[in-house]
Amino acid sequence: PGDVYGPGSEPWVNRPLAMMRKRLPVLVDGGRGLIAHCWIDNLVDALVLASTHTDAPGHIFQVHDGSDSTTYRQYFRELARTAGAPKPRLALPYGPALMLGRLFDEVAARTSIEPPFSTAAVRFLSRRATYCMRTTRNILGFEPSVDLQEGMARLRYLLRT
Repeated sequence: PGDVYGPGSEPWVNRPLAMMRKRLPVLVDGGRGLIAHCWIDNLVDALVLASTHTDAPGHIFQVHDGSDSTTYRQYFRELARTAGAPKPRLALPYGPALMLGRLFDEVAARTSIEPPFSTAAVRFLSRRATYCMRTTRNILGFEPSVDLQEGMARLRYLLRT
């Protein structure tokens, strides 16, 4: 799956919102990296289909909400709007973010302190590619039923209940 989000998602809902509420930078390289957002229901639908489809064995299936062009800036701003949190305004350029990530990795390795981010997170938030769903669509006939706007609307409802 892509970057699975929904209620309780630590990496794609809880942690970014906590950082936004503290007004910590969550954007790397201006937020230009691409996120392969995948609403949890889309993943469940694809898993059920892949586990029951007669043509599924022997194939690898990629699953996300169908968008190949959502930037982290767009995703995090939409998440902030959904949760009523401050929008991320601060961004770290890639080089300084990577240097800080390395420093945080060292601190985390030597202490019990959980760092705000790591070098792996910096690299992940800077990626410029998502996953091709051609095989998932062609073999399983899968189309995601929830796009980012609908996923955020559902999340908004779930966050308020």
